[in-house]
Amino acid sequence: MSENRALQRAHILANHILRSPPLPSSLSLAREVCLQYSPPELNESYGFDVKEMRRLLDGHNTEDRDWLYGLMMQSNLFNRKERGGKIFVSPDYNQTMEQQREITMKRIWYLLEKGVYRGWLTDSGPEAELKKLALLEVCGIYDHSLSIKLGVHFFLWGNAVKFFGTKRHHEKWLKNTEDYVVKGCFAMTELGHGSNVRGIETVTTYDPRTGEFVINTPCESAQKYWIGGAAKHATHTIVFSQLNINGTNQGVHAFIAQIRDEDGNICPNIRVADCGHKIGLNGVDNGRIWFDNLRIPRENLLNSVADVSPDGEYVSAIKDPDQRFGAFMAPLTSGRVTIASSAIYSAKVGLAIALRYSLSRRAFSVKANGPEVLLLDYPSHQRRLLPLLAKTYAMSFAANDLKMIYVKRTPETNKAIHVVSSGLKAVLTWHNMHTLQECREAVGGQGVKTENLVGQLKGEFDVQTTFEGDNNVLMQQVSKALFAEYVSCKKRNKPFKGLGLEHMNSSRPVLPTQLSSSTLRCSQFQKNVFCLRERDLLERFTSEVAQLQGRGESRESSFLVNHELAEDLGKAFTEKAILQTILDAEAKLPAGSMKDVLGLVRSMYALISIEEDPSFLRYGYLSRDNVGDVRREVSKLCGELRPHALALVSSFGIPDAFLGPIAFNWVEANAWSSTERGESLLYQMCFFCIYVKRTPETNKEIHVISSGLKAVLTWHNMRTLQLSYPNFHECRESCGGQGVKTENRVGHLKGDYDGQTTFEGDNNVLMQQVSKALFAEYVPCKKKKKTFQRIGIGAHEQSSPCVAYSTHIFCPLMQPLPGRKQRVHLPFNLDVLGIARLMYALICMEEDPSFLREVSKLCRELRPHALALVTSFGIPDAFLGPIAFNWVEANASLVFSLVTTNKLFQ
Repeated sequence: MSENRALQRAHILANHILRSPPLPSSLSLAREVCLQYSPPELNESYGFDVKEMRRLLDGHNTEDRDWLYGLMMQSNLFNRKERGGKIFVSPDYNQTMEQQREITMKRIWYLLEKGVYRGWLTDSGPEAELKKLALLEVCGIYDHSLSIKLGVHFFLWGNAVKFFGTKRHHEKWLKNTEDYVVKGCFAMTELGHGSNVRGIETVTTYDPRTGEFVINTPCESAQKYWIGGAAKHATHTIVFSQLNINGTNQGVHAFIAQIRDEDGNICPNIRVADCGHKIGLNGVDNGRIWFDNLRIPRENLLNSVADVSPDGEYVSAIKDPDQRFGAFMAPLTSGRVTIASSAIYSAKVGLAIALRYSLSRRAFSVKANGPEVLLLDYPSHQRRLLPLLAKTYAMSFAANDLKMIYVKRTPETNKAIHVVSSGLKAVLTWHNMHTLQECREAVGGQGVKTENLVGQLKGEFDVQTTFEGDNNVLMQQVSKALFAEYVSCKKRNKPFKGLGLEHMNSSRPVLPTQLSSSTLRCSQFQKNVFCLRERDLLERFTSEVAQLQGRGESRESSFLVNHELAEDLGKAFTEKAILQTILDAEAKLPAGSMKDVLGLVRSMYALISIEEDPSFLRYGYLSRDNVGDVRREVSKLCGELRPHALALVSSFGIPDAFLGPIAFNWVEANAWSSTERGESLLYQMCFFCIYVKRTPETNKEIHVISSGLKAVLTWHNMRTLQLSYPNFHECRESCGGQGVKTENRVGHLKGDYDGQTTFEGDNNVLMQQVSKALFAEYVPCKKKKKTFQRIGIGAHEQSSPCVAYSTHIFCPLMQPLPGRKQRVHLPFNLDVLGIARLMYALICMEEDPSFLREVSKLCRELRPHALALVTSFGIPDAFLGPIAFNWVEANASLVFSLVTTNKLFQ
């Protein structure tokens, strides 16, 4: 019966693809019997003042945001289109890379004419900076490429001139930058050095005979890479380079260099190449720059920190090279501030679309012949989205707090800003990627359509996890800063002050052994458990480092060995800081419905953070029963937040036009009448069949196993290409910026394979089917007191838990057979396979809070076999990305020498 139905579907598709004659005009689709869209507003109520919640969430400049939203919706430059009776504005991601770059620049000119950038560099003070940040956030909600182009020009180039330069630079460059007479870019990153700015290889020397600096790219790895604006539009750049004076390297300094003339021609002694197509941000013309003994005036050294006299003497008020380097890096904090904030607005867009869809889309019936159930009325769907909604709220307050600290900064607060911005940039961008992936899956196949945004945004915002500092590096910087503060206070016997460590001046909090619902929701309990985690991890980290140093290890080596503790500590510090900001926001509200709902949101944030972090169980802060209590309370909170879901996403204040069509009338948006003529209507469907030696008796077992494996393996694939969760190290991020180039494949494959998590059965639904099948097998056997014989349950019934876990789950190929030490057809001996199996077992345990972890040793044992293991995949070199091999040569200038010609740039 199922085979006949499949053939019938294939026949219908074939007729459609072959463009069979259309239906007679006398026939019509009877809409009365079809599914009808019902706006969630008809059935959902607002339990609090949405406008007031929006003001609280935005934090500042609400009217300025609305003004810019309006400007964009008025202009056809922003790709106005109608879907389902509503107007939407969003970039056309089907355009070529060149088209996206040109339209992005036209939008910049439009906003310039409307006065959007007025005062962005020439005004000063907290109010001016907050307005600038608010308008940049709106640009990012519309298009990340637009906000990145503006960010590079104003926040990187412009702020470098403003903060690294002095009066002579301000007078010459700032107004021209604000008016786009000068188009700037920022050349810091190199092919061989990204996060390690100290190690950059570009070299600048001084020629006292001519009063000029000479900038040179000495090798291919020193080429400036991923420079936004360099490939097409920028006329000038800030060059970060080692400064060599009279044979002495004075460290990294910043210079102004012109790279194009007024007509767009590339200047002499400069070579420029295009970075090419990317997995997102194709409206940004990222380029690469080589300097061939480029001469620039002495005055082009940005000299607020150090200067070189006309006769070649190096002068700086900061004698210590490390402090001098820190002074250069301090003004760059603005990049992490804007990235953290924009990540949260991206998450808001994804959640607004996914939750609105789930409030109008129905699936399955609980009762026979009963009505289908709204997606968000399923507890499993609530569990997917509502904790992320609560996290997004909490992180919104944290981002606002960070912006306030930044605009009111003083020399005394620079250190705190650096530490907090590093932690928040990492945690908030990881959260954004996790949220977008979950939202993509939560809307099913609709999520892979670019016009519905949630899938497309993943590629657009993915780069945030590695630019302006790799997230893993930033988290280690947080831990090092906390370590330094702890050691300093203990050494001087002074109380802790700053970085939120004041709680360590008090006695260690004692948590109750029994956790009731009221206890778990108590703000003081939540503060205590977050403080306890941070305190204990900081003490453990410093103790471990001190022990290694006592055995003769260097401090840096000791940090590296304890990277797991460092990452746990960085996360603990940041999540505690986020909790404090939502507590502060809640405390300022008068009693009433808004305060009550925010209390639910705060409890959800606190408890889901506890549930997701194995540290609470690993280090004994909570017992196994406590963790069970937390999990049950999260489920209760999902049910209590469900009635407020629409109000909470409406409070984001994002106009309907900036969301995807499926957030509203998704039926009408996909109706024939909404189809643009000339638009391709052909969709290819792939049917994947597994042929086994099946019998009628094994069909049930095949269904259960294939359902579970399809879900777990496709999730594993997505989380390998780029995992949504910050605890894991994934392929895209581990390649840094190279991972976003489509030719290097790892980033691009995410979009190609994302659909696997929902087609041929939504993964969450399949996992529930597996559980139901196991339930159906378990109950009769127990009831009849029979032996388990199906679905792989019986094999481990009499085994110890450890043996059962190992033998039941892991591939038999990896199991050594009794009496056999090796199998000749395998490329490895079984010792290596045994390590691999054990690594798999333990990493599964580590990622599941039900278990404790012991993985580091296995990482070290597997390290010598890494190349052999991946080589055994048997994938020919030609099918991998260029960075898998000679990534220096693959990016060498000779390959792109023709790109420097004006003709190609036209």
